[in-house]
Amino acid sequence: MKINILGTEYDYAELPHNDDPKLAECDGYTDFFAKIIRVDNDFMEDAPQAIKDFPSLKRKVKRHELIHAFSQIVCCGLPICGNY
Repeated sequence: MKINILGTEYDYAELPHNDDPKLAECDGYTDFFAKIIRVDNDFMEDAPQAIKDFPSLKRKVKRHELIHAFSQIVCCGLPICGNY
């Protein structure tokens, strides 16, 4: 699905971590240059340390990645605002 963030269009998708190698190491990510946001939609539910409230975790990760995209546009135009 396409998401418009302050006029910049991102491709957003929720995928199983097996379908995207980057999701094997995180719950979600934002690629500022390719304009994509990916969120793991299974969060390794069978893992012994798994979170019990998956819908809340998914909302948190989705919000987190959207904030990354928003801040990249607003904050200096850089993926991470630092000492550049």
